[in-house]
This record gives sequence, C-alpha cells and structure tokens, in this order.
Amino acid sequence: MNHIKHILLIGLLLVSGLKADSRSAGLVYSMDELTRSNYRYLGDLLDHIPGVWIRDLGSVGQWSTLRMSGASSKETVICLNGIPIQDSWTMETDLNLIPVDLIDRIEVYTSGNPFGLSAPSGVINLVIVDETVSQPESVFNYRTGNLGFNDLDIDFFQSITSDVSYGFGALLEKYAEEIPSRTFKKQNLRGIISIRLMDHIDLKYRLLMNKLETNIPDLFYFPAGQLALTSPFRKTDRTDHFFHIQSDMLNIQNQIQMHLSDNEFEYRQRDHSNAATYPVSSTLLHFNQDYSNIGIPLQMGLWWSNKSLAMPDSDRIASSSYRIYSNIEIPLYGPILFQGSAGLSKMDQVPSTWNGDAHLLWSHENYWSLSIGGAIEARYPHLGELFSVPILHGPEETLLEYELLRKATSNYTTPQLSAERSHIFDTTIQYKKDSWLALYTRMFYRRTSNLIRFNGDLITPLFINTGKHNFYGIESSGNIGPFCGFGLQMMLNFIQSEDESENVLLERPNLWGSGTLSWNRSFFEDDLRVHFRLGTKFRSEFWCLAGDELALAGLSGSVLEFKTVLTFLQVADVFFSMDNLLDANLFRVYGYPIANRSYRYGIKWKVFD
Repeated sequence: MNHIKHILLIGLLLVSGLKADSRSAGLVYSMDELTRSNYRYLGDLLDHIPGVWIRDLGSVGQWSTLRMSGASSKETVICLNGIPIQDSWTMETDLNLIPVDLIDRIEVYTSGNPFGLSAPSGVINLVIVDETVSQPESVFNYRTGNLGFNDLDIDFFQSITSDVSYGFGALLEKYAEEIPSRTFKKQNLRGIISIRLMDHIDLKYRLLMNKLETNIPDLFYFPAGQLALTSPFRKTDRTDHFFHIQSDMLNIQNQIQMHLSDNEFEYRQRDHSNAATYPVSSTLLHFNQDYSNIGIPLQMGLWWSNKSLAMPDSDRIASSSYRIYSNIEIPLYGPILFQGSAGLSKMDQVPSTWNGDAHLLWSHENYWSLSIGGAIEARYPHLGELFSVPILHGPEETLLEYELLRKATSNYTTPQLSAERSHIFDTTIQYKKDSWLALYTRMFYRRTSNLIRFNGDLITPLFINTGKHNFYGIESSGNIGPFCGFGLQMMLNFIQSEDESENVLLERPNLWGSGTLSWNRSFFEDDLRVHFRLGTKFRSEFWCLAGDELALAGLSGSVLEFKTVLTFLQVADVFFSMDNLLDANLFRVYGYPIANRSYRYGIKWKVFD
C-alpha cells in the first residue's frame, strides 16, 4: 500500500517538461526545441523524455544506452524511420552511433507502435531530416570546449530535378586525447539519394558509416576503494544500408524497407595484447500495407531478419526470425477511439509467441486526452544469449556479473531459451492549452517473466530463463509559458522495481527528473534572437553489488547546467554552454562519476546557394 500511496502522491504533481505534441500513437518531440537544451550527444537529448534513464560511463563517447520505464536497454527498441537499428549481438543501441544533426524529430511510443515491433518498454523512433529542398542547402555545425572536446558536422542537400535529390554529411568528433583512460574518436559519413520513379512510386537509399575508438575508463570508484578493469579499449566499425520503396496504388499505401548492417567490434587491453575482433551482420526486410485511405482502418505487415556473428577461432553463428502483425484503429462512440495490434513472432531455436496491445483513447476539445489499456509483449534472445556469447563493453548489472562475463570469451551450447514475456497495463493523461500549457502523465505496471539471465556459476557459462521482475511507477512532463519570454519545463519520474522475492532491483534510481527555466527575446525585427536556459538534473541514490555485498554507488544529487544561444538572421546560431556547474559527484552507472565541470561553445550555420 505504501508504494501505491507514493504513486498517487507523485501523480498529483503533474509537473511539466519539454514541449511535445499530443498524438494518439505517442509523443512527438521537435529537435528545434530539444537542441536548445545543453547536450553533447544524442543521449543528453533523450534524457529529457519521461521514463528514459541514460546509462553511460560518464564521459563523451563511452558505450551509452537507454532504459525506459525501468526496464533494461534490451527491452527498448530504437528505430531510424521505423527501422530498428539495435546491434544483432546484444539487442542494444549505442547512442554514440547516431549524429544529432541527422534527426528532424523524435517519436516516443510507450505501449504499442505503428511499426508492428514487439517492445516491452517502448519504441523510440528517430525521424531523419527530409532531404528534399527547393535550393541547395548546407549546414555547418562546429563545437569545441575544454577537456579536448571538438566536433564538426557538415550536411549538404541538393535537388537535381523535381524528382531526384541527394545529400551527404560528415561528422568528426574527438574528446580527451590527453587523458589515457577517456580518449574518444569518431567519424561518421552519411548519404541519401531520393528518386521519384513515377507519380505513385518513391525510392530512397541511405548510407551510414561509423567508426568509433574509445578507451574504456579502467577504474571503478567506490567509497571503499577502487576496482581495476582489464580490457580498457573498444573499437567499432559499422556500415548500414537502408533501402525504402513506397507506392500509393489504388489509394493503398505500400512500402518495402530493407536494412543491411555490418558491425565489427574489437576489444583489447591498453598495451594492444589479447585483442579480439567480432564481426556481426544482419539483413532485415519489412513489407507493409495501409488500407486507411480506402476506408478500412487496418494496417498489415511482415518483418523478416537474419543475423550472424563470427567468433574468434570458431564457426559463425546465425539465427533467423519473422514477425507477422496487424494494426487497427476503430471509432467507437463520439470521441472514443479503439487502437489495437496483434502479431505472431518466430525465431530459430525459440518457440513462437503471440503479442498484442489494446487501448481506448478519449479526447475532449483537443485539450484533454486519456488512454487506458494494456499489452502483452515478448523479447526474443539476441545472438549473444542464444549461443551464450556475452559482450564486454562496460559494467553490467553487478560487478560480479561483469567479472563472470569477462571470463566467457567463447561460445558454448545453450539449452533452448524461451522469449521473455511482459504484461503491461498503463494509463496516460495529456492536456494542452494553446501553446503555453502542456501536461503529460503516465502510470504503468509491467510484469516480466522468463527472464534471460547469464549463469556464470557453472564451469561452462550459459544463459538461462529464470525469475520475474515487476515494474510500476509514474512518468510526467510538460511545460508552462512562455510569459514575457519566460518558460518553465520540468520532468519527474518515479519507478519501483522488484524481483519475485520483492527485493528492490539494483542500478536503477527510484526518482529522477529535470527542470529548466528559459528566457527568449527577439530584437531588430527578429534579426537577432536571444535564448537563455538554466537547467538542473537530479536523481535519488541507487545501489549496486560489489562482490556479494551491497555498496552505495552515489548519494542523491543534482547537476546544474547553463546554455545561451544567439540566433542571427534566422540562419546562424552561436552558443555557449557549461556542464555540471556545481561540480557534483553524480553517477549514471555505478563506479563512474560524470566528467568534472566543463564548457563548450560553437556555431551552427545554414547556408543557401
């Protein structure tokens, strides 16, 4: 009962966060607004979304993933234009691989999604910038700062004819070259070709190439001392090809998407000894038909994928899967709408499973909206779990688990695994009054069973199905203002997570959020705009295991950030920002405090030719 009281109490707060437009399917965040906040990479922007907890090693370029609603990063799907881009080996997405300037907006689906994907904790869809322009356009974004931070991002778009356009971009980034335990280098190349073959058929091809090199920090910091790691270097070389054909024949929308990905990991010690390379590849095909334009509120689709991993001194391991799904949306009575989906999934070596969700949506005068429903979702094992091949990229749930994973350097035979099963119930309330008041609150309960866990107690390490987890909590955000140029944005999350014995799960704060006070002013007939932003992020304490004993990773605390942006002639932004003004000892994962107080400045300039 005490947990329920906590949820109801926080539910009454209904505090506000970043501006988001209300949609029946989810939340939409504008990058124009998000990038006004203080950020180093994509994870800093996603950190402002309700329910999201970013998990990285505290400095630029380290392995960075996200969690939604308390679940693991494997249960959250990240997409580019509806295509999941998780790594085949781990089913996680390193947020360093996605350039911020590639993205136009962010869509968040906490329960159910239009792509037919099974995602126990939600889907985040990154919608790419539209390459169609009426005249050539170039965008330069240069940032620099202390601690050796530098990045340069250049984009160019050109329309050859009304039916053919192309674009390309490049990003070069580095950090802390003078600090051996934190050095990071990144190169990203990208290109797009868009062709309208005929009146109702569009073809697009997109290429993304990433190279990352980083030294993993070699020490955990704890109140009782330090723990040294043995594999402090990681290198990633990844290439992604995206093909998209869309047609509108007889008012039936059809799309075919193909994604080809090659990803090579390399791990070695700082002295270049014990190096190991792991090539991973995947092929994904998606076919979808939408009948809504002919009066049938139905969408149907098919996913098929094949993933493979080559282990050092062993055979290549591979697995295929498919998923058939349908989405439906039916008006019931007045402003009440029913949304539902159903899907059947099958993976090699794993039994098939059904998934689905059903929600009732009610709206009133475009101000209030209410959603009530539930879902049954599944997470299939990734290649590493299916063949007992762990990955070593950073700290796991506990230090003990990390040490066990480190010892497992080759694949072993795994008993047949089942998919993890999640039952979800949630209620979402949204309110938006013109442009000066927006509120969002979601209350949820999720129970996950058949957990896939690494069992290192055996002489032969392997993954097994065992145990259950319960999650419940509240996520809220919104904004108030602007009044006289001032605006207030806040976000608050409360998550309670327990195992089947009602023990609180580790490495997850129960309470975290952010608050921002901003001021905007226009001068000289809008030729100059001034934007000031003062923000704070806070969280409660969280715990971890050191060996077999509990150790406090970090006390509750907060960081204070500042950013100012000057916009000239609506095409050039000059900014200055400061991180961690309080120089707080804050942690995103146990043992790794975030970087000390730092600053950055730069310019983003859009040029038309």
